[in-house]
Amino acid sequence: MLKLHLHWQKHRYSPRHPAYPGVVFLIALLMIHLSPFQLVAEEPSEGGEPASDRNNTVLEFSGSEPTVALVLSGGGALGFAHIGVIELIEDLNLPIDIVVGTSMGAIAGGLYATGYSAQDMAEVVGGIDWIGIFVETPARSRFSFREKADSRVYVARVDFERSGGLMLSPGIISGQRVLNLLALLTVEYADEDDFDALPRRFRAVAADIGTGEEVVIDSGSLAAAMRASMAVPGVFEPIELNGRMLVDGGIVNNLPTDIAKSLGADIIIAVDLEPELRPGKDLRGVSDVTAQTLSLLIDRNKEGKRDIADIVISPDLQGYTAASFGNSPELIERGRAAAELHREELEQLAEQIKAVRGRPERVERKRLREVVLSGVRIEGAVPQDAQRIRDLLDLQVGSPIQLEQLHSQVAELTNETAYRSVRYDLSRQDESQAELRIMLEPRRQSDYLIRLGFAYESHFTDIDEEQFVLALNAAATGLTTTGSQLSLTQELGRSQRTLLEYHQPIAGPYYIHALTRLDNLLTTQHETGDPNEQYRTTAGTAEMRAGLTLLSYAHMYLAYSVAGVYSRPRYSKDVSEPSFEGRVAGMTAAFEFDSLDRFPFPDRGAYYTMRFSDYADHFGSELEYRRAGINYRRYFSLTDRNVVSLHLRGEGSFDTQAPIWDSAWLGGREDLFGYDRFERRAHHLALAGVEYRFRLPNLPEPARERVFIALRANAAARSLGDGYDFLNDLGTASTENLDILWGTGLGLGVRTPIGAVQVDAALRDGPELRFYASVGNHF
Repeated sequence: MLKLHLHWQKHRYSPRHPAYPGVVFLIALLMIHLSPFQLVAEEPSEGGEPASDRNNTVLEFSGSEPTVALVLSGGGALGFAHIGVIELIEDLNLPIDIVVGTSMGAIAGGLYATGYSAQDMAEVVGGIDWIGIFVETPARSRFSFREKADSRVYVARVDFERSGGLMLSPGIISGQRVLNLLALLTVEYADEDDFDALPRRFRAVAADIGTGEEVVIDSGSLAAAMRASMAVPGVFEPIELNGRMLVDGGIVNNLPTDIAKSLGADIIIAVDLEPELRPGKDLRGVSDVTAQTLSLLIDRNKEGKRDIADIVISPDLQGYTAASFGNSPELIERGRAAAELHREELEQLAEQIKAVRGRPERVERKRLREVVLSGVRIEGAVPQDAQRIRDLLDLQVGSPIQLEQLHSQVAELTNETAYRSVRYDLSRQDESQAELRIMLEPRRQSDYLIRLGFAYESHFTDIDEEQFVLALNAAATGLTTTGSQLSLTQELGRSQRTLLEYHQPIAGPYYIHALTRLDNLLTTQHETGDPNEQYRTTAGTAEMRAGLTLLSYAHMYLAYSVAGVYSRPRYSKDVSEPSFEGRVAGMTAAFEFDSLDRFPFPDRGAYYTMRFSDYADHFGSELEYRRAGINYRRYFSLTDRNVVSLHLRGEGSFDTQAPIWDSAWLGGREDLFGYDRFERRAHHLALAGVEYRFRLPNLPEPARERVFIALRANAAARSLGDGYDFLNDLGTASTENLDILWGTGLGLGVRTPIGAVQVDAALRDGPELRFYASVGNHF
């Protein structure tokens, strides 16, 4: 076996002791190259070792002790293999003086530099909520009430600046949750600006997206340095450090052995996660081509870097990809196996260094588990938000708090929809006290926006109420004050509606809302069986509302409206409803509450509306009638996969009869399962329904946690007669003058980016079997 004699000069650096408690986060590993390509080692030789590992060289030296550097490359989830390599290095008591990492390697390297052991990392990696870290959609509870209302209608939105340019995020993920978690993991070194002062010297490699230059980060915030190094372009937003916009270092130097050499390393151990280039004929679609391009770019910037290293460890990662976050144990084992091929070299190096230095002192983590807050500073928030955030956090200055609890509370602020990012750090004043600083960056508000909503439902029957409705909305915001909005909505389908609205907040939670509406409605009386029972109604309406928003959960308003209405039969005058042409004017009082945790397919919360309208002569109306109604839905989460919901609805028109264009209707999945949408008209109705929903487990992406099975049952009583008689019949359980309807069935639903996709089979009174298929959010 070849013996290589190397001579080193002693480096002045001597390692110091490290840091911190635990919830490690190799997660930021997801960062680099979230793509389908695989990273694999070189083809095994006949002896079973990768070609790059066959020269199992024994390193010998004489003279002063060497400085040893560990260089970790990027590779997304494949970087879990670094843990296996570090595990063997620790088992051999091989001291590492310098750690240099790129992208995921910077995360693993930064934690290792502060004292995290391989066991620490391995224990935590499997328990991380990867989706929760990277999915940054604010919790619906943080939406304003108007945003909640919009979320029930629109499935897509595009924002524009006043100049006309698109407002596009520089990355799909802001990365603030990643940054905050890294801050927690390195909290003991929050005040340490010099990376040479860490227990192991550390460097993170990033790229300046403005110039394309390599940036070696050696000071400042350790968490920010790691976050900058893993900011995959297009996936994570760049991070600004020292006036430079930084992105993933993998695009300029994915194996930074040259950086280690420049720091005075005498022996360099490199862990290289090599991309396998796929044949051109195997590339499928844009994602494959993009991944291959990135692989070529990264492979090119590593030219000559392997030659600088004394030991290159290339794990065999065949069968795994950069997105294999569910395979951490297997990837760690692959890293350990690759390191074992170099055991003889590493073992001899450890023994020779021990002969010079003596037994190396073990680097232990500092374990700061709680801190006493000496103060809380909130920066970047408007005054009313700052006080609200203080109340929300409920942090007691002068009292101890667990760091995990502190992080959990501050992490909730990432749901603040008015702010683009929420970061925090702890400025330690001594071993137990620290000041908490929360930094908020306001979200840039769009000047104009366009939204799209649509819904399709088929009943597979002869009834012509198969529906396709499309809603297009264009809005201009902030015309007068923050929160003001002028919007134009066009709804297209069997019926059409054009709606022009202006919303103006006034003092505090109060607002005024003005609208004009042009309706062209087509209504069918299905139950008569007469195909001529169709009515066309044209109406132009003006309405003024004065309202009050109650936190983000509810609003109430009082409105006056006046409309010019022309309603007539579509085909023949020989029908049950008379024509009408005239003015309809009246007052409406309404209350709406929304605490749903998500939409569609909520797990918990309630949504209900209450409304009373009075159209009378003293309001200037030529048609008099009254309507009152309540529609209540409540969702109960039994377990994380089982949800039960209750639906109650009641409507009535007292001793009057509402015209056909403003009547109450029953039918459809939401308002009488088993019946077609708008199949039954009612002047008075009472409905009760229950649904059990189960979320299917263990499905592959992209169906994971998005597919549901639902069992529904509902019943309704309706009347076209007098309201007081209807209430009397309900109270006495008399069915002689009531029409009793019921339905039950089973359905399958999928939550998608375009709303709910659902198919159902229902059994209704008769009995009759009905089927439904629908896509989108109904409005």
